Amino acid sequence: MEQQTVRNHYLPQMYLKNWSLDGNTIFMYNRLVSHSDVPYWSKKFIKHTAYNHHLYTAMENSTITDKFEKWLQHDVENPAKESLEKVICGKLLSKADMSNLLRFTAVQMVRTPAYYYDKYQSVDKAVLLDKAADNLARDLKERITSIKRGEIPQISFANKVVKRPVNVKIVDRYEQNVYVEYSILEGRMAWLSHIEYATKNILLPLFLEQQWHVIRIHQSIELPTSDNPVVLTVMFLQNGVEILFPLSPHFLLYCMIGRKFSDIEINNLQGNEKFSRLVWKLILENSFLYVYSKEKQKGMFSNCPRTIDELQFKRINQMMDDWHNINLSAEKNFFDKI
Repeated sequence: MEQQTVRNHYLPQMYLKNWSLDGNTIFMYNRLVSHSDVPYWSKKFIKHTAYNHHLYTAMENSTITDKFEKWLQHDVENPAKESLEKVICGKLLSKADMSNLLRFTAVQMVRTPAYYYDKYQSVDKAVLLDKAADNLARDLKERITSIKRGEIPQISFANKVVKRPVNVKIVDRYEQNVYVEYSILEGRMAWLSHIEYATKNILLPLFLEQQWHVIRIHQSIELPTSDNPVVLTVMFLQNGVEILFPLSPHFLLYCMIGRKFSDIEINNLQGNEKFSRLVWKLILENSFLYVYSKEKQKGMFSNCPRTIDELQFKRINQMMDDWHNINLSAEKNFFDKI
């Protein structure tokens, strides 16, 4: 039997290795620390950072599955690995390479704890309930005969990596009208379902319509990355949204939604010191708890100040430690009632 993966990295190791001098270690800067004696920078083994146990595991048929982690590896990370290597080596990218990088970028936007705690929790119920309602309406139309016989409609989960945690039941019926109630479990499984749906149906289709560029950073600057590496910035003067994703210390994946740049404009960004310094600053500002770098970087304290808060530090770490047990208990209770 294939061993199950429970140590789930939200920053792929193959990605972080682009910031490693030896292929195994990387410098990490903590934005939240428990006391002032904690060093600003520490050297970490890549396999021991940017992960959480059971971050992406989920319930399926009363057992724990790592199907979502396998999907990330086989459909997202492995295809992107070779394309990333081409970028670093300065090789031309094919259309397939760019698609691989855009899928990787889309997933990376929504798979991190930073996204879950900062963005997802405020929108998950509305997004998922709307989707559940769409599925339910379609199934109700297809199975109206069964409903009239008193059978409970089931939402279709075909082609889903992770089952959508939705429960549907008939609460009343009167003549030709059927009244149903559906509930959704918030938390890990809903988030994983959201990652898959948002990537396949919203982000990737949008990204494929845009003009993307690989930008070479000025030789005097080495970009860091972070635990929230995909940066979205609103350009008020140009009325657009920029997406910036550091691929290595020397290369950036870049686009402005809805805007096409001329060859001259892009050439002006290549190796541009002012633009590179701005990108460096935006990456720091967008970080959640950790910044990663090839070497210790100067200017961190003014551009990326850290917070010393023992209670907050313990609270966040406890939250991550309890992640699996809390979600597993909720998932068991939810599916036991179906």
